[in-house]
Amino acid sequence: MSRIGFNLNGGSGALRDPDAGTTVDFTQITNLLYRRRKTIMFCAAILVMLGAAITLTTPKYYDARALVLLDQNIERTIQQVSNVNKNATDNVAMASARLVILSDDVARTVVERLDLTNEPAFMSPPIGLSTQIMGTVIGTIRSGIRTVTNMISPPVPVVAAPVAPTEADIAELRIKSAVRILQARLSVSRVGNSSAFSIYYRSSNPVLSTNIVNTFADVYVSDVLNANYAATERMTEWMQVRLTELEGNAQQAAIEAEMFRAENGLIVGSNTEHMSADAVDRLNSDLSEAITELARAGAMTSALSAAVEAGQDALKAGVPGGIPEIRDDDFRARQRTLSDALSDLRAAEQLGNAARIAANENRVSQAAERLYSTMLRLVEQARGNESLAEARVDALRESLGIAVSKDAAAGPAQVKLRSLEQRAETLSTLYQAYLTRFREIDQQRSFPVSNVRVLNYANVSPYAAGPSLKKSIVIYFVLGLILAAVIIAFKEWRDRFVRTSDHVTRSLGVPFLGYLPLMSKRQMRTSDGDAKRSEPHPWQDGAPVSSQLFALHNLRSQYSETLRNIVLTSDLSSPLRGNTRGRVVAVTSSRPREGKSLSTLNLATVFAASGKSVCLIDADPYCSGLTKMVGANESGLIEVLSGAAEWQSAVKPISSANVDVLPCNKSPQFAYGPEMLASTKMHDLLDDIRLKYDIVLLDLAPMGPVIDTRALLRSFDQLIVIAEWGKTTISLLKGLLSKDPKISEKLLGVVLNKVDMKKMNDYASEADSVSYLNEYNAYID
Repeated sequence: MSRIGFNLNGGSGALRDPDAGTTVDFTQITNLLYRRRKTIMFCAAILVMLGAAITLTTPKYYDARALVLLDQNIERTIQQVSNVNKNATDNVAMASARLVILSDDVARTVVERLDLTNEPAFMSPPIGLSTQIMGTVIGTIRSGIRTVTNMISPPVPVVAAPVAPTEADIAELRIKSAVRILQARLSVSRVGNSSAFSIYYRSSNPVLSTNIVNTFADVYVSDVLNANYAATERMTEWMQVRLTELEGNAQQAAIEAEMFRAENGLIVGSNTEHMSADAVDRLNSDLSEAITELARAGAMTSALSAAVEAGQDALKAGVPGGIPEIRDDDFRARQRTLSDALSDLRAAEQLGNAARIAANENRVSQAAERLYSTMLRLVEQARGNESLAEARVDALRESLGIAVSKDAAAGPAQVKLRSLEQRAETLSTLYQAYLTRFREIDQQRSFPVSNVRVLNYANVSPYAAGPSLKKSIVIYFVLGLILAAVIIAFKEWRDRFVRTSDHVTRSLGVPFLGYLPLMSKRQMRTSDGDAKRSEPHPWQDGAPVSSQLFALHNLRSQYSETLRNIVLTSDLSSPLRGNTRGRVVAVTSSRPREGKSLSTLNLATVFAASGKSVCLIDADPYCSGLTKMVGANESGLIEVLSGAAEWQSAVKPISSANVDVLPCNKSPQFAYGPEMLASTKMHDLLDDIRLKYDIVLLDLAPMGPVIDTRALLRSFDQLIVIAEWGKTTISLLKGLLSKDPKISEKLLGVVLNKVDMKKMNDYASEADSVSYLNEYNAYID
């Protein structure tokens, strides 16, 4: 059967790493909040009371807000004189507009218009108690820092006598102070991604708040309007100066070009080119035409000469081909006459009419003779034309050579003249462009348009905007929870102690044997009274020991049930089964004063109550806590190991518990006590004792300060580790249990001692049976 919070796993499993993937569940969070409920309630209550006190002592304040819109035509004046990308300047322009609203000029105008220097609600507004306290604290700190600074590096004394300020100086200082205060309290923010700005102000006077934001909006609009007018005025003045300069430069350039042309004798043609250049162009054109005419005349002469050389008889066969078109009426008429005569002759020949043939042959001869005479005339005429064309070509070539020579001589002057003329033309064009833009800006100067307008003016609010007691309580309550969370996180980080079975099984990876509750003084007195009424003292000298045997006199307690679970686990792990050798069980702890000796004494009584013979050995020669507890002052373990006594005579019985005890009193051999425990004599002694007793319990020294437990590993069968609840750290236990693999092999489990059962529910999970301890009243007292 299983018990409350007990592990009945047989055998001492090896150390295991906790599950890396384990997450905190809702139950653990609930338990955490429940056990830290006092911290949460304290922090929340303190912060809520603080918030309520601050709210109740803070004067009421009133908010006012006005909206100002900048239209899409931002930086109008700049865009008029330059091509600027509007999308690239929108964000910059909006940020610049915000700076303008908060500028000294705008703020000063508002101060002067509302006479804020004489407004008590503005210059000396009421402040809350918390603000006064914080101001006093900060002032004290600054004063202390200033004092220390002056002590370290004393200020240089001023030699000149101070000058008393005039009333004008005082008034100016008050205005500057009001401007700084106004700029610090005013809030200007952009409304989303729009072109609108929100002007916000808060004060204890609703009328003052409204007047300030509305005046700011009006002053800003007027300031932008004046700025646009001033910018236009400055631009007009600048452009006027520039126009005058451009006009003079253009005129000077034109004069220089004309003077240079006159000095160098350069004449401009119809196309504003130099005369020499025009002549060269015309001569080239005429020469090309003359060469063409010469070629045409030569072709005509050659064709006619060939036809004439063929003779008159050749014409009787018809006009020879290859003759160019001749534009002569006489030649064309005689050519047609010859062609007609030849046609008639061919027709008569086909008819075979001899008379007609003879007549037509006569006609052909006459027509050929007349055409031949015409061709002779045309040949002479063509030769004359050819000679004339050739003479014209020669004359043009000679004139062209002369013109080219003159143009080459005037080349540098022409280049310079052309440069002067181009400069004069450029300056004239620039002047005309500036003149056109100047007229446009000069017209706009008479009606400047502002690109800012007020969307909404603020109205006087009849209700205070704050402070709100409900909001303050909620905010400070949340702050209290945050503060509590920080404190709890810090406490949980520091609380790295063994408290639950999960800490033992998951964090340490070792078996858990149970919880030993913390015994109150009343419970110990009740146990002592019951023992005095029932049994005598076990020692001959009458030393009281029955008061320590709590498990013996409270058999239905949680304490006794845990010890019985340890006994059962030990039996299941290493059953005797008729073996003549008893079982050696060592009990140790990680730190001193964890209740190890008392737990070992009560464990011995439970072993004895199960019908086993038990020998309890005090193996802690440093403190001898068990020996002091049972009041044994005679020879003990050290004397037995040194050979001064036999163990049979050194063992003392506790008659009421049916347990024999081998004490360990300090002796001159105490300096060698640890060596004696690790010696072969100790091993042989345990072998002898286990032959007589079923259970041999060793009360060892703590594992933290000494190595006795590791030195005796080969001598005992099982190891029980006592850990104080809420005092022993997980890391300490884990480090001690992992020092030697043999410790894990012989480890029966870990017992949590001095457990506060009332607080245990705050740490135990639902899987831990100790969470349901209140339901087991019928089984456990």
